[in-house]
Amino acid sequence: MNASTWNILIVDDSLEIVEVLSFTLQGSRFDGRPSSILRAHTKEEAARILSHRDDIDLAVIDAKLVHSDDGFQLAHWIRYGIGNQRIRLILYTGHLHDETFQQWVLPGLFDAYLPKQDSSIEVIRNSVDAALASLA
Repeated sequence: MNASTWNILIVDDSLEIVEVLSFTLQGSRFDGRPSSILRAHTKEEAARILSHRDDIDLAVIDAKLVHSDDGFQLAHWIRYGIGNQRIRLILYTGHLHDETFQQWVLPGLFDAYLPKQDSSIEVIRNSVDAALASLA
């Protein structure tokens, strides 16, 4: 693991969202360490990255990628398929219904939830900082 950098994976099928989040988080520092941003647009692409790297500290994942539950399936695979309990997972989505919240968020699959429509740059950075603080 690279102890000098926080490695953050952004997973969203929208190029615009990935670029906005990348711009928002690039250059951010927590605990004196800069962040390095990796990008994926599908759960398969994210899984390839995570299969080859064990130094990803945080993943910001959209719930709905190609299919309506791809983000949830990816998070489940991270936690239980490869058994990574260390990585912090933030659900970043505009599509979250009560039953979805009950099924995927409450059981502890994700460490935080950010609604796309209500998340300012400050809220995003604060959520990322809080997630990284739990690793520091």
